[in-house]
Amino acid sequence: MAIEAASRLAEDGGWNSRARFDQALILAQMGRPHIAMEIVAALDEGAVDAAQKYHLLGTCAMELGRFEEACAYFERVLVRVPTAGQTWHALTSITKRHQLAGLKNRMTAISGRIPDSADVRAPFLYALGTVHDAEKRYEEAFGAFCKGANLVAPLRPYSEASDRGQAERLMAENDGVGLRHRASPVSDETPVFIVGHPRSGTTLLARLLARATGIRDGGELNIMRLVARDAGGVTGNHAAGQEGALCARYLSLGHDAIGTDTRFIDKSLNNGRYMGLIRAIFPTAPVIWMRRQLIDTGWSCFRTYFSVGVPWSWSLASIATHLRIEEALMRHWSAVLGDRMTIIDHRELVEAPDAVVDMIAKTYGLAPAAPPEEEQVIIRTASVAQVRESIDPKSIGAAQPYLPWLGPLKALTLAQ
Repeated sequence: MAIEAASRLAEDGGWNSRARFDQALILAQMGRPHIAMEIVAALDEGAVDAAQKYHLLGTCAMELGRFEEACAYFERVLVRVPTAGQTWHALTSITKRHQLAGLKNRMTAISGRIPDSADVRAPFLYALGTVHDAEKRYEEAFGAFCKGANLVAPLRPYSEASDRGQAERLMAENDGVGLRHRASPVSDETPVFIVGHPRSGTTLLARLLARATGIRDGGELNIMRLVARDAGGVTGNHAAGQEGALCARYLSLGHDAIGTDTRFIDKSLNNGRYMGLIRAIFPTAPVIWMRRQLIDTGWSCFRTYFSVGVPWSWSLASIATHLRIEEALMRHWSAVLGDRMTIIDHRELVEAPDAVVDMIAKTYGLAPAAPPEEEQVIIRTASVAQVRESIDPKSIGAAQPYLPWLGPLKALTLAQ
């Protein structure tokens, strides 16, 4: 379906170079970087803007884990447009920490020329913060991240009332009636749902599970919202009487998104807000909630430039508010679902990954299988580089160097 939609777009454009490039953009956004790269590589030289072309090729190579190739493409962009903020951000996100210092002089030299628009200057500032962090210049790093966040915050406003109100309605309406029963064994088609904040270890867990079980890592599919629209709401009661149709709808959307009809992992960020619907449609599905120290999660979110959404991530105060709301939601679902939801601690996953994955596999009857080929693994989250490297124990206590500036987040330790 995704490929057909992109092809129709190119056909409507007469299959000219611009239409083909737009087709590639859509395919890349739909998780088809291989095909997008093939299309762009076949375009005549000069047919489309070179900087746009090389940035797209670099992004696709990055998602596929081909980092040297991606860096080469990003450098081609910067030769043509030295002030390309998005490209600087992508380049620093996949450059090894010990090599980031080599970019600092170049970035400092052009920092005064970066356009003021938030979509260019903000990612550049986050890139600069990453370089300062690698050099352990924490105050300068924090300042760069703050400046970037201040540019984005007015464009993506956060409403505490809306966030809290939705969570409280979910807890009131999903009281567990009809969801506490022990269901039959997991079927071969049942998805695996991973829940958790951004930067809490969900991408790492999905990748480790995929390696151990052969289940396809679908990433952040964000398709349950479409199923909720069909159901007329997000609670288990909304699914009553139409569970079969909603199940088929979800699986169809999922298989189309990942490009295959195999079993998959869904680690969409808002899975916790759809838990009642998930449990009604998939009463036997494995549900794993990743939990990291909230102050580490909060800081990791603040220092991350999210290209879309996540409106609560642009100030320390709104991060603290949102994480408290999500913590209450997690406790609610834990009480309602009991042993039908597994909570995994980030520290345990980092320190004993094999034991944690083995426990999950045994809990849900996930049989070991050959992992997918590395070239087929597509990672599109902010953890694109970290999860392809060996597990870094420094992710535990990541906020420690920044404690002097994390006032609103410090109280999260007590809350947790």
